[in-house]
Amino acid sequence: MQQDLFTPALHRSPRLPGAGLAVRLAQGLPERERASVLLQQRYRERGYAVDAQQAEADLVVLHAEDEFGETTGTLGVRFDGEAGLKADQVFPAEMAEIRARGLRVCEFTQLALLEGQEASESLLAGLFHSAYLQAYRLRGVQCVVIEVNPRHAAYYRRMLGFELCGSLRVCPRVGAPAVLMRLDLAHAERQIAALAGRGAQRPAGSSRSLYPSFFGPEEEARQLQRLRLAGFMSPAVGHA
Repeated sequence: MQQDLFTPALHRSPRLPGAGLAVRLAQGLPERERASVLLQQRYRERGYAVDAQQAEADLVVLHAEDEFGETTGTLGVRFDGEAGLKADQVFPAEMAEIRARGLRVCEFTQLALLEGQEASESLLAGLFHSAYLQAYRLRGVQCVVIEVNPRHAAYYRRMLGFELCGSLRVCPRVGAPAVLMRLDLAHAERQIAALAGRGAQRPAGSSRSLYPSFFGPEEEARQLQRLRLAGFMSPAVGHA
């Protein structure tokens, strides 16, 4: 997944259960710079090509921080527009097929976690749930795509329900192999309604998933209310 950023004002969101972390928008220059530094550091450690982030009107950048204000994770949500999405550059036919079905689409991108945080389900769940709220609940986006290294595809399928929808390519932006995956956000909504907030108390026999670590119903409602009060309600975007 790739890089860049956006800047509308927002709120401080709920603390992530048991982690002493909070997810918020990278709304000021210091926060954007911290997210950019983390992204560059983690990508270069993996041998990916990466440049400093550039401002982009259609990209929302989320970052998670600990109780000391240190950025521990970042995730971007890029919304569709006249210029399309980054995934169009590598998977044009697959993206055209999604739009031909009349679906509004966005992409999740720029995922990076501080070293030692890779196994934190609460951190990942907080970032992905916040991204879901931005895309589905506030913007009316129906489908999200991600470009991922093929060795990570099984994780996103198992933990969030993404499906493969594009064959192996080389992504020139990072100089690495990539596959395209998509997630129906109505599926995510059903999983959140059934499992979110349960954490370790997930139903017996249920499959491994990030959804039990998502915000519970009350926390989700509070976060949505903060977003609406902050005036972040934007018209649905995408190709009709």
